[in-house]
Amino acid sequence: MLDLQNSNYIVFIDSIINDRGQWSDALDYWEGHHILPVSYGGEGYPKNKHPNIVRLTPGEHFKAHKLLALDFPEIPAFTQAFYIMANTFKVNSSWSNQRSFEISEEDFELARIMYLEAVRKDPTISGTGNRGRKCVYNEILNVKKYIKLDEVETFLEANPEWQLGGPRHTEEELRKMREKASGINNAMFGKKHTDEMKAKARNTRKGKKWFTDGVTDIYCLPEEAPEGYYYGATHQSRVGATNPMYGKTSATSKKVKCLNTGEVFVSKRKASFVLSISVPMINRSITENKPVKNKTGELYQFEYVN
Repeated sequence: MLDLQNSNYIVFIDSIINDRGQWSDALDYWEGHHILPVSYGGEGYPKNKHPNIVRLTPGEHFKAHKLLALDFPEIPAFTQAFYIMANTFKVNSSWSNQRSFEISEEDFELARIMYLEAVRKDPTISGTGNRGRKCVYNEILNVKKYIKLDEVETFLEANPEWQLGGPRHTEEELRKMREKASGINNAMFGKKHTDEMKAKARNTRKGKKWFTDGVTDIYCLPEEAPEGYYYGATHQSRVGATNPMYGKTSATSKKVKCLNTGEVFVSKRKASFVLSISVPMINRSITENKPVKNKTGELYQFEYVN
């Protein structure tokens, strides 16, 4: 059992809860964090007000995983989570447009070093480490590991307490999993797909395939393919002038001006980092033509610059 008592991690989490509450609505952007990690039985859906969920700012969320990794370096899952968080905060990350927090080079280096050291000890925690291996599980120890394919049979014969495959869910665990996706916890609770939406979903890709004439690709039904087109794709349709974004600028990359400070930023992302405000909030300010709050409660208003 994981003992979080008196760890730097739990002291940090408790200080946040004592300061502003566990599920503060004062944050413009927050991320749900499992206090007891999921890998150790932690429950709760991140967007719900669950006893095991605390709402954190991006910077606090990163620090929480950093402290978990430092407090429990012997647990690979915590080190892996820390490393993943470090990568999602990088500027070119798909998450970075929502997170106005940028990690330091020192923290990224620490995360990478800890992760590589963990992978050296147990290569199965990496994304490719379990290729060519089979999962075996010890129910008594509640431990699983990966064995090379040519060693599995010998290992199981010598260790009868181990079984092929991962842990089996108990009836109680299955019941809890069903509850998490039932009733108000289900994303479709109280909603129904319209007949139009159902028809659209059925027909969007039904029977369609890629066809090409060696230069241009089209996605259509076989009977709709123009003469001279054959089954396959060259993907040349996404190169140069045939790319849908050719000659256009991504909205995220457009210059924006803060009307409060007069400062012009080369992109929304840059403004996000400097003024501690999320990109979605900048978008709202521009589309609704009104000021919005940053992470510290300051009001800023933005507009595009040609």
